[in-house]
Order: sequence, then C-alpha cells, then structure tokens
Amino acid sequence: MHCSPRRSPLRYAPQRTMHCSPRRSPLRYAPQRTMHCSPRRSPLRYAPQRTMHCSPRRSPLRYAPQRIMHCSPRRSPLRYAPQRTMHCSPRRSPLRYAPQRTMHCSPRRSPLRYAPQ
Repeated sequence: MHCSPRRSPLRYAPQRTMHCSPRRSPLRYAPQRTMHCSPRRSPLRYAPQRTMHCSPRRSPLRYAPQRIMHCSPRRSPLRYAPQRTMHCSPRRSPLRYAPQRTMHCSPRRSPLRYAPQ
C-alpha cells in the first residue's frame, strides 16, 4: 500500500473519494463510497455499497456486490453481517471464511477509519 502523490495532487469526484498514502493527515471518506488503495496500474471502480481497503499490487481484485472487504485494521477486529462474506489473500496461505466469520488482516502502515454506511 504505497502511493506517492508528491508530484501532483489528485482530485476525485465527490462520490469517488480516494487518497493514497495517509502519512501526514487523517482521511475522511464519504459515507457510501469508502476506498483507500494504491491503483498504480489502473483505476478501480466500486459499487456505492462496496468498501475496500487493500493494496492490489499483484493483480486487480473483483468483488461480488454483497461482499465487503477491509484489510488491515490493526487495532480492532471487524464484524461482518452474515450475508457479507470476505476473502483476502494473506501472506502465508489463502484463507476461506464462513459467511458468519470475521476476518482480521494486518496492514503495514496505519489503520483507516471509515464512515458508517
């Protein structure tokens, strides 16, 4: 998860709020579309109810409309609804979760806080 917006600031539409590398200041996201990622290769478009936070360096990831993914909350575990499954590819081995199981992925930098949907 690394993006270097040193050269030029990026401006996004009000419905698509995105900012890479939150090193300096905390970020505030829109309530419906919350995204934080480093899309170096190609921009990713998400549905209004999808929430993603991960660093797709290797390959772009596509999620079903009912799946919500949030990688790397170091501080607190995340709780997901029974209809919202989650799948993330950790470092050691791919994990498969049941619909009612929670997932906790640990990122490298800082935890992000998202506004409620």
